Amino acid sequence: RARLLRRIGKQMEQLAKRCFSRALAVAMPMRANEPLDAVRDVTRVLLVRPNFRIGNTLMTAPLVHALAERFAGASIEMLAADTTAPLLEHLPLAAVHVVSRRFVARPWEFVRLFRTLRRRRFDVAVDGG
Repeated sequence: RARLLRRIGKQMEQLAKRCFSRALAVAMPMRANEPLDAVRDVTRVLLVRPNFRIGNTLMTAPLVHALAERFAGASIEMLAADTTAPLLEHLPLAAVHVVSRRFVARPWEFVRLFRTLRRRRFDVAVDGG
């Protein structure tokens, strides 16, 4: 029984991630990818790594430093999981936005996060995966 509940939970999480990704793609269509060397006049950067695994979040930490060096003076923010966000406290991040597994049961929280990210008007978004 516990195994079945775990499998259902995992499937719901994967479905929520797909829905989140599709909603972002519709509401915030992306321009064509450009090499980071070609990007100029950046004031806001979003690093996206909403992963609930501690190791995956820790592997993203050096990317924060690399982005801070590449975009000196830019505000760097990160989208992370609520369970791993405390690991990011001592990094040079202006803000950490959190994704939660609760979003499946509380979609209004997802909408609030989505609106917040939309209002920030990031110049660059980097997939930390």
